[in-house]
Amino acid sequence: MGQDCILRVDFQSAKHSQSPTPPERTAGIVRIMLARLLSLCEHECVNVISRTGLMKLAAKHPGCLKELTQWYRAARKAAWLQLSHVRRDFASADQVGTVLIFDVSHNALRLIVRVNYTYRTLYVKALLTHKEYDRKEWMKWAR
Repeated sequence: MGQDCILRVDFQSAKHSQSPTPPERTAGIVRIMLARLLSLCEHECVNVISRTGLMKLAAKHPGCLKELTQWYRAARKAAWLQLSHVRRDFASADQVGTVLIFDVSHNALRLIVRVNYTYRTLYVKALLTHKEYDRKEWMKWAR
């Protein structure tokens, strides 16, 4: 009875249970739970950062402007929580660490995007040709 307890929520199955938790872990667990709850409430869709940056990248490759605009609209309306959700919309998407890689312009270009599924945020990083992509400089974002 004298132990600190918190209400734990299993976000996958929505089951609730009470279990004793050491006081030093309580603050961390509460922060994680709040972050997940707030991210789910605040962002029902993915937040793409930034459209302006994406359009600047598209200006360097004018043939892909229409496709990147379509990608942006689809990504903003998405509710991705993992790679399998991304692949429902973009079957050829790959993930390396925290980076999503999308094929653009019939696989002539690669769109490099850093993802944070918890906060449903995408950070547009680069639009690369295959030669640029093969240099693997984009991996600095994949930590």
